[in-house]
Order: sequence, then C-alpha cells, then structure tokens
Amino acid sequence: MSKTKSNAQVEKAIQGIEHRYEIGKEVLRQCGQRSPHGVITELAEKHGVPRDTCQKLRALASRESGYTKTELLRWFRVFRAAGFALTITHFIKLVSVPKGQDRDRLTELAIEDRWSTHRLQAEILSLQGRRQVGGRKPTVVVGDQFEDELSRVIWSWDRWLAIHLEANKQLSPKLRKETESLQRKLGKLMMLLDSD
Repeated sequence: MSKTKSNAQVEKAIQGIEHRYEIGKEVLRQCGQRSPHGVITELAEKHGVPRDTCQKLRALASRESGYTKTELLRWFRVFRAAGFALTITHFIKLVSVPKGQDRDRLTELAIEDRWSTHRLQAEILSLQGRRQVGGRKPTVVVGDQFEDELSRVIWSWDRWLAIHLEANKQLSPKLRKETESLQRKLGKLMMLLDSD
C-alpha cells in the first residue's frame, strides 16, 4: 500500500473517531454519567446511532473512564507515525480497561501489530478474565422447550469446535484430544435428542 493511501486512511479513521467523540461529549454534557429517562434515546435518534452506541460514546468521552481530548491527540500522533489507526470500535473496547499502564500497553500493541477489534477483545479478556458474576439471571426452560434449546446450543458448540479445531493446528496434543472427545460427546447428545 502506498504511503499516501495509508496516510489518507489514517486521517479518515481519525476524523471518524473525532466525530463520534464529539457525540459522546454532547451526550455527557446533556446527560451526565446517568441520564434522565428517555434523554439518551432522543440523543441517539438525533445523531443516528443506536442507543447502546450512544451510551458507549458517553463513556468514551468521560474524563474518568474514557479519554480526554489531549489523550486522543497523543494517540493520533502515534497513528500518524505508525501509518495505521485504530477505529472508534477499538477505543470503545479499550474503555473497559481502567486508565493506566494496561490500557496504554494494549493500545500500543494493537497499533504495532495492527490488531482487529476481535483480537483486541480477546486480549482484553485474557488480561481481565471473563466476568464470573453479575449480569441478568438466565431464563430457565423446561420440558420440550429445554430439549429444543439444548439441541440448538449443542449444534452451535459442535459447529464452533469443528471450525476452530480445523483452524488451530498448533493446539497441544492433550488439549486437542480432550476437545475432540468433547466433540464426540456432543455428537452423542445430538443423536439422543434427535431420536426422541
């Protein structure tokens, strides 16, 4: 890729981040950290973004959890020097990492190694671990509905495993053996569910 094209892409990415950051600043000004009922929805409609995105942009623009304009400008300089820019989605994911060395190091690695947002999310999860508690309590289903849902979940797991086992040739032999054993057990469960 030519340097001119690379520079143009970096500038376009920076403009996109600046535009979304300004939306976040406006949402933060009008709502504060907690918004009165309906205000976020109105602002989301005004800016043509989903409500969830509007909330994430507010967090991005928050001095405490997100980024100041000065901090963003510093990262924009790094983008220009590297000839590669992160996206607004990268920054929204980075907000889940508390400000400080961990967030800065992840950002540097994401730029150096040109991580996708999926790769960044995987690195964040490996740093922080998955949340073990909290969130909405799952809906419990019973009877035929349970079997239908179990069938869908098993099919999804089996498909996921098949794709990833094929793609991950470097798995340790022990992990591959156990994972393939799990896949066979899922197949038996599917056959049992299909026979009923």
